[in-house]
Formats: sequence, structure tokens, C-alpha cells
Amino acid sequence: MNNLNNFNALIIGTPTHGGRPSQPMQQLLSKIPAGSLAEVRAAAFDTGIPAAGQNFFLCLVIKFFSYASKKLAISLRSKGANVVAAETFFVLDKEGSIKDGKLERSREWGKQITKNQ
Repeated sequence: MNNLNNFNALIIGTPTHGGRPSQPMQQLLSKIPAGSLAEVRAAAFDTGIPAAGQNFFLCLVIKFFSYASKKLAISLRSKGANVVAAETFFVLDKEGSIKDGKLERSREWGKQITKNQ
């Protein structure tokens, strides 16, 4: 993982697990040396279920722990990356499809990241 600064851009994504990135993503991020993403433009996204419509306990968990994209962005910044975007895309269930209207939103998000490179 020594030549990561050879990239112009890096986009990473993960499902949200208890407000954090998945375990494999956490392991990958821990292997990236500090400063190795200097001058790399980066973006992070996660998938998760929206708090609205969930039971009381799950709403509390989501509101307290939030979503993984913010934590991904913090980790990327700590590695030296210039984080230009962090976003959560809502899905219908743990293994469900992306919610209606969110697929188009994800396309627009991707276009915003790639322009002005």
C-alpha cells in the first residue's frame, strides 16, 4: 500500500454496521499508512437504512451512532486525502435494493465527484 498517492481519485464505500464501516473496510483503512493519500482526491459513501419508520430502539441506535460515511471521510483525511464528498445512500433493508429515487441521486453524486478533477 505504499503507492496509493499514484491515484488521482479514490472512492470507497461500505455498508453501515452499528454506525461504523464494515469490518473488512476498517481493516483495509487501518493498513493505509498515514500521509500515503497526500494530494489524492477522495470520496466516501455508505449504505444504511433510514431512521424514519424504524422501531424506537433502532431509531435511537441510528441517531446515536449515525452512518459510516462520516467515519470513512475522517479516516481518509487522517491518511492525507482531500475528501470532497461523503454521502449515505438509503436502502430498503439489510440486503435490499436502494430506495426509490436514490439511484438517480447516487449517479448525480458520482458526476459531481468526477467533474473538476
